[in-house]
Amino acid sequence: MLPETSQNRTLEIWRSKDDHLLKWERVGYLSRNVKYVDSTVLRIEDKTYIFCYSEENHHYATHVYRIEPKTLFMEEVFKESHQENIFRPAGNFFRNDEGKLIRPLQYNKKSYGEYIEFSEIESITPLKERIFKRVSVQDLRKQMGIKTDAENTHTYSVCNTVEIFDVLEKVHSTPQKILFCIRKARNAYFKLKHKEKIDGIEKLRRTKKND
Repeated sequence: MLPETSQNRTLEIWRSKDDHLLKWERVGYLSRNVKYVDSTVLRIEDKTYIFCYSEENHHYATHVYRIEPKTLFMEEVFKESHQENIFRPAGNFFRNDEGKLIRPLQYNKKSYGEYIEFSEIESITPLKERIFKRVSVQDLRKQMGIKTDAENTHTYSVCNTVEIFDVLEKVHSTPQKILFCIRKARNAYFKLKHKEKIDGIEKLRRTKKND
């Protein structure tokens, strides 16, 4: 499993310890001092890739790594910077009825979760893809008859004939507001904690370089 550990500024691999997927252990770190969100694994042609996405201070980038799961060796094979926040991963890769490789993306240009876009992968190294469709919550209501008060999309998954859209619905209640404040405070703590750590590392590097 490749869990979301961006707040720890790590990229980690975990392994299940039982068949019920209730107990897990960390196998190791693929990378440290990085802040990648929604990293997604792609296994194709006997190779394993990880698609990572960074978004800090309004700077966005897609990173593609090739990894060796057994040795945890990882090398970057592609990187592309973006001016807008519209390429964040929104679910696992899948193949459509024509056998084409598709990956879902979050379109967050004006606000979080405006659309889910679908991109056809033409090549991986270098990464070439073509966005051919976008879906909003309004589309889900009209085209699929889904009843929801949600305003934003989040992720998309497909398995055989089952499609799953994960949407975001704002809940205006006192417990939710309290949890939201706790989460914001926790996020601020992690940002400050790791910023101090990274600033210390950079200061040490500059000192060694000057020496």
